[in-house]
Amino acid sequence: MILCRYLYDCGLPLLATRMAIRSNSGTTIDEMWRYMGPIFRSMGKVHYARLSVLSQHITAHLKDPLRSVWDQYRTLSLRGNNGRNVGWDLSLIHISEPTRLGMIS
Repeated sequence: MILCRYLYDCGLPLLATRMAIRSNSGTTIDEMWRYMGPIFRSMGKVHYARLSVLSQHITAHLKDPLRSVWDQYRTLSLRGNNGRNVGWDLSLIHISEPTRLGMIS
């Protein structure tokens, strides 16, 4: 029963996130950040919880030209293989606060 609950709450959403990153499906990636934020906090994953909040904030406030660039290049294939993309979302932690404010203002 516990395994089924874990798969329903975390396992399947994480699988959906992984597949969305590989195919650069921005809508699904954004939905998963929103869904997983409270789960990260409850599990003590403070860095992922913070990243979830930053990702949601930035994507909600980007100007249209930057939003289209963000959507197109938020994942990238390091070897040029379609469907094997990796996410750049972790870089949000390393962007300074003034830079982030400039992106959304």
